[in-house]
Amino acid sequence: MQWTYADEADQQHLIDESEFPALIADGRISRETLVWNETLTDWKRCIEARPDLFGEKLPTPPALTPSQRKQVHLQKVEAKNSSPPLDGVALCSMIFGIPGILSYIYVLSIPAVVCGYIGLRRANRNPGNSNNKGFSIAGLVTGYLGIVFLLLFLVYFFVIFAIGISGAFDPAVPDESYHGG
Repeated sequence: MQWTYADEADQQHLIDESEFPALIADGRISRETLVWNETLTDWKRCIEARPDLFGEKLPTPPALTPSQRKQVHLQKVEAKNSSPPLDGVALCSMIFGIPGILSYIYVLSIPAVVCGYIGLRRANRNPGNSNNKGFSIAGLVTGYLGIVFLLLFLVYFFVIFAIGISGAFDPAVPDESYHGG
């Protein structure tokens, strides 16, 4: 972390946190030297901002009251029992994938696959949320099935179209297998 300290001439110097011990040993920084970093709202004396550098022990907090202990316990129980947040992208993957295979709207399968990969990547980065991984996998599976159905539909359509263009169903050409009488 970067710190700034002000010397006796009111000059500001930017230093790394690891430089504190050497500067204190040299006498350039004392207990009363003003220091600042981005976590502080205002300049503080070094002894206030970093008491550990001067061998000072950090003040110990007061003991918790019974009601505070109960509140901490309840917060832990709530955190343990609460469901993890739902990732909308993973849910959208599944929502796009299901109509992609159950209807003739196969185009929805493409965003199902895209959202599924995004949701799966997010779920792998955050392994505690298993719901998102399940929704993403469901969206990927249904999305790929929809794409397969789309490809089969396109092949079927082009075969029928090619047969139609070739004249195989031309009513002007008599069918020789039919001998009516």
